[in-house]
Amino acid sequence: MRGEALTVDLGPRGTLFALLRAGKDPRSGPEYIVLRAFGFPYGNVPRPVEQGLAQILALKGKATLPPDSLPLLVRFGDISDPKTVELVDPNDLEKSFGPGTKLIRATVEIVPAGIWPMSWYGITGEPTTDEIKRKISWLPQYYDRQLDGRRYETIEAPNRFSNSLNAADFKRGK
Repeated sequence: MRGEALTVDLGPRGTLFALLRAGKDPRSGPEYIVLRAFGFPYGNVPRPVEQGLAQILALKGKATLPPDSLPLLVRFGDISDPKTVELVDPNDLEKSFGPGTKLIRATVEIVPAGIWPMSWYGITGEPTTDEIKRKISWLPQYYDRQLDGRRYETIEAPNRFSNSLNAADFKRGK
């Protein structure tokens, strides 16, 4: 899988990040989101697998993402400091972003992937952006460590939440 976290710029209120990581439900990770949004039970590939894969390949258009299928949502108290990452409750955006901020709906859209092998190079299909690097320029420094600066995730970290996240939660692949 490759891609990057979705960013929602809320102006002076800050930026909301929808990560490449499961939220409350373990099946809200990126590997399940599309399947759940398009009505595949529990985000599983239907059986027999050959027919299920054919159904998945035929998907197109937009679908509304069920609320329990949202990925992990975060924000930064200080966008220049990865240690200030904070969990965002999708049911209470006002707590993180101020009065009047709420999530109305989330959608996913199937876009053309291009023709292999050209799609590996971004020649056809929808381009992969580098928006995440523009929002958080320090990201490349965290491919080998957690956001709190520690090399490994540990339950003994003082800031457990920033220690549980790393760059792969924001960007994977090229």
